Amino acid sequence: MARRQLRHLHEDIQLADIYRQFQYLLPCLIDTEKAMHMEMQLEKESLRPVLPIKHKIHTLREQGYRIIFISDMYLPSIFIKQCLIDFEIANDEDNIYVSGELGITKHHGTLFTHVLTTEGLNKTELVHCGDNPHSDVNVPRKMGIATQPFQEIHLSHHERRILAKTKNSLDISKLVAHTRLTRLSDIENSQLEQNRLSLITAVITPLLTSFTAWVLRTAQAEGIQRLYFVSRDGQVLYNIAQQLKLSTQAPECRYLHGSRQAWFLPSVIKCTRNNLHWLTIPGSSTAIRDILSRLDLTPADLSGSLTEAGFLESSYKKQLNDDELEKFKEFLFNTPAVKQIIEQKAEAARTVLASYFEQEKLNDDTSWAIVDIGWRLNCQQALKTILHSFGWSCQPKGLYFELAYDHLSESEAGWHKAYLSRKYPLFSPRRLLIEHVFTPATHATVVGYRGTEKGIEPFYKATPTNDKLVAYTEQLHRLCIEFAKDSVQAGLWTNYNPVLDSAILRNAVNFLDRPSKEDAETINWIPLVLDQLHEHQDNLAMANPISIQNLLKLIGYELGLPISPPSGCYWLEGSAALSSPGVKIIIFSLLFAKRKLQRFSP
Repeated sequence: MARRQLRHLHEDIQLADIYRQFQYLLPCLIDTEKAMHMEMQLEKESLRPVLPIKHKIHTLREQGYRIIFISDMYLPSIFIKQCLIDFEIANDEDNIYVSGELGITKHHGTLFTHVLTTEGLNKTELVHCGDNPHSDVNVPRKMGIATQPFQEIHLSHHERRILAKTKNSLDISKLVAHTRLTRLSDIENSQLEQNRLSLITAVITPLLTSFTAWVLRTAQAEGIQRLYFVSRDGQVLYNIAQQLKLSTQAPECRYLHGSRQAWFLPSVIKCTRNNLHWLTIPGSSTAIRDILSRLDLTPADLSGSLTEAGFLESSYKKQLNDDELEKFKEFLFNTPAVKQIIEQKAEAARTVLASYFEQEKLNDDTSWAIVDIGWRLNCQQALKTILHSFGWSCQPKGLYFELAYDHLSESEAGWHKAYLSRKYPLFSPRRLLIEHVFTPATHATVVGYRGTEKGIEPFYKATPTNDKLVAYTEQLHRLCIEFAKDSVQAGLWTNYNPVLDSAILRNAVNFLDRPSKEDAETINWIPLVLDQLHEHQDNLAMANPISIQNLLKLIGYELGLPISPPSGCYWLEGSAALSSPGVKIIIFSLLFAKRKLQRFSP
């Protein structure tokens, strides 16, 4: 309104012009001076420096360049300059030109002309940096002024997705602001990986932080005094919790080293088929060597018994078919000498595990729960069995991101609660993607424990170094910590906001269900590991393009025909995004229809 009223006099307006309009609308109800002061104070409290721009200005100063600040803005120049000085961006001697005070704008080009004249510059001596396509790029270029656009300041498509279909909300605005700030803080390290950076900061970090905030709230409500974040998925969650704890009352948080490989074997009290159901899960290696490795054994440990049972050394690395696998299971569960060796191995593992758990205070009188990403509760069941074998009175509880539809019951695994609880889980069907893309760890999987001078410590699986994966993991952890820290200071997690959680969840689901080609390319190089042994040669491909031949095979598999799905399509939506337009349309249509049928099924 103020702009319309004064357009015939000036190209732009000042803050005082805006508040004069309030006086006309609400006479005697507003102290304009006080209101303007309050607005500027709120503005100052909301401001955050864009670090890449700050660093660029510092670099230019060191190179001998003079810095001039130009802004199309209604706020006073003295206020803007002081904010820039407070953030160590401007110096006292820097000149600043603000459109509201001068009545001329970058938008019309007149502010650039004024700056050139006042500063005594030729247009070839000025280089303008800004983000607005018109005012900061097109206008100065037409005037012969060189420009260096900073387009990264614009919202990424993941950030825009958060705002889509969301009602106006202060918390949503804060969320997007902090995802963008987190992204910009690392932009100098990710010049060639902008989509990956946006994925981490706008999809992964908000989702993990929202879940961790729920964990802390739920623990408080349930009277849980200590939380054990279980490696490896729990590592980044533990790091986030350390930041969230700074702004609220929260239970004690500890990092507990554990894994399927480290806990399943000690849970074997008697060597029976039921107690070793985890030994050969679908999709894992069926080679004799690998099955025995899950029991911390090698073929050499059972060489005589294996030979007597007809298992030759030449077959140890071979993948067993169903009949051969059943024969090997019969050998394990019905050969007394072999059963005794397995039970001895399990007992030895339990002994050192008891010392580790005692060292980590699982057996004191504190009410505690483990925190993990979730799925079927097999590890919590193993933990329950192990603790019972020690004669300890503590009962494991668990707080999880999501559980699989066929997860174990409370009587089987103990008390548990999930952040997401739906009839048809959203994330557990892509559990490997979540584990390897959303919650990778900076250390390898735990395979056991041993005594050292420092106490009982875990030891890890020896794995080949993947430099690209290491860099991705370190970046993700760094940005999760930064986002949690900054968003806590903004009060984003002080109170539960279902609108905020819903927007975060929807953004993550959109990424998984409807990825762009760029989204799929961003993560499809990350190897997926199903087997608890974490052998790199058993890695699965996340998403490969689907050919017409494999499309027909896929349709047959989805229709229930007795055929295997095509390899390299674990994340089917990602594979579709990478495929030809025709194949992409067919797959996304089939997936859409499948989700609709699930929704209306009893």
